Amino acid sequence: SDNTDLEKGRSLDHNDKASARTRARKALEKVFGLENNEGSTARDHLANERTYLAWMRTCMSLIGFGIVLAKFTNDMLSLIAGAMFVFLGFILFIYSSIRYYFVMSLLKRKKFAANSWGLAIVTILALIFMVVAVVLIFLARVSNGGSDVGGGGSSGGGSGGSGSGGSGSGGSA
Repeated sequence: SDNTDLEKGRSLDHNDKASARTRARKALEKVFGLENNEGSTARDHLANERTYLAWMRTCMSLIGFGIVLAKFTNDMLSLIAGAMFVFLGFILFIYSSIRYYFVMSLLKRKKFAANSWGLAIVTILALIFMVVAVVLIFLARVSNGGSDVGGGGSSGGGSGGSGSGGSGSGGSA
């Protein structure tokens, strides 16, 4: 009788633990949106995540380039060009986030929509921004007399060096 009570108690305790684990697992599945891996479900979602991360790397590169361009130049046109790259990075960040969640919702419904118009618009926008930025940087260089932004002092130093060399040769003669 004692053995059966222990066995019953143990089995009830075991069942309670199992049901608690089951409830916890189901709660986590709801929170994290766990789906059955049928066909190419997992592969498609992982590909969507990889694409999103590639967009994020591109956005960070554009923003970083814009900050460097704005930080290490002294003229207003280069500052505007840098701000344009930062702005383009933020625009692409917003676009890629919207696209990621849109594709994720489509994949959950076993659907997919090609992104031809979105990519065309992003490509045209990026080309426009880059051409304008290059023109602004070129205009900044021309307005500075064609000297490098950081190299203006070095070209002056080069002429000063030849001048001091002339003085040295004049002093020894």
